Amino acid sequence: MEDLIMTEKGAVAKKRDAALLPAKDLMSRRPLTVFPDDDLTEAAHIISSKQVSALPVVDNDSEVVGLLTKHDIVRAVCTFDQTPQDST
Repeated sequence: MEDLIMTEKGAVAKKRDAALLPAKDLMSRRPLTVFPDDDLTEAAHIISSKQVSALPVVDNDSEVVGLLTKHDIVRAVCTFDQTPQDST
């Protein structure tokens, strides 16, 4: 008998067919989100504490306007750290 996998959402598939599962069987129904003006520190805290790799960015109508990833945060922090310091 082939090994079966069961997703957190209850979908069942043979391991060899897992890539054929539709997104709706795997996606989060109520994802964690942030707003465009939310503080980057808060977003980083959510990503870290909830152990997710990205957060959808939504507007006031809950429409997705972007995606904030761990990579985006690291890049922003590294860019900020490389800003020339005022030596006066």
